[in-house]
Amino acid sequence: MDSVSDFFARSQTAFFRFFADTFFAKRYGHRAVVLETIAGVPGMVAGMWIHLKSLRSVKTGYGPLIRELLAEAENERMHLMFFIEIAKPSRLERTLILIAQLVFWNYYFLLYVLAPKTAHKMIHYFEEEAVHSYSSYLAQIEKGEAENIAAPQLAIDYYGLKDDARLTDLIVRVRADEQRHADANLAWACDHPQEQGKIDRTTIQQMHRWSEHASAEPATSHPKQATPQNNTLPHAKTGRWGGEPLDALFLRRRETQGSGAQWKHGQHYWRAICALGRSSPPDVRFKGTSRLTRTDNTQ
Repeated sequence: MDSVSDFFARSQTAFFRFFADTFFAKRYGHRAVVLETIAGVPGMVAGMWIHLKSLRSVKTGYGPLIRELLAEAENERMHLMFFIEIAKPSRLERTLILIAQLVFWNYYFLLYVLAPKTAHKMIHYFEEEAVHSYSSYLAQIEKGEAENIAAPQLAIDYYGLKDDARLTDLIVRVRADEQRHADANLAWACDHPQEQGKIDRTTIQQMHRWSEHASAEPATSHPKQATPQNNTLPHAKTGRWGGEPLDALFLRRRETQGSGAQWKHGQHYWRAICALGRSSPPDVRFKGTSRLTRTDNTQ
């Protein structure tokens, strides 16, 4: 049975490699864009299915494996983001990305439901092919056949590379990611994987580091809000200060308040609220395009 599973996994890998070689040959940047689109699918599909399995069985213990699978999917997605900046895919290639994702998602989902170990073994061979492709890409650059451009800023931030990092530095890191994914999927395909769900710790740590980096808000200076001049409202038409005095408006508001009273033509008051940076009253409703109606039941 294992030989049949292995043969199927290898044959599927050969088919997809033929597809990649036919369309992209040695255009490794464009090849990476389409293949990383496919590579980001297995981890997400498997993680989702294991998550649902945990819910169905009402058992714990699946968490580490789910997190590793989702971290793998996130890692592959980041690879795609890097090479999109480098290769600048055409409309045709973007169409191929859409078709490849649509077809492969459904295909891999069915395969994973029916034969998860075979699915993991297939991804192991996929990742091995990716390692070979990135090695060829690296050799092409070292021979001078492709330009060793600067690494995208996104990749520098993600991996913590030096500010002057080049494309070769990026490829080395991406290739290392693919090798870890290959080893992890081979372990998950075994009958008794050692410490299943605790294999690819590096990808987990990388995801957490990137999440902390991405969620860190840079210190930005907030622009000063406009303040009313001479205690007046913005003009209704021009929006400039110098309209109706605030005191007069608020006095008119108090006189018209009451149980169930309607305060109409409140456009000036609305402008004042927005200009002063306050939140809108909860009972303000628009009628038409330029008038406000306020229903005020408070005293």
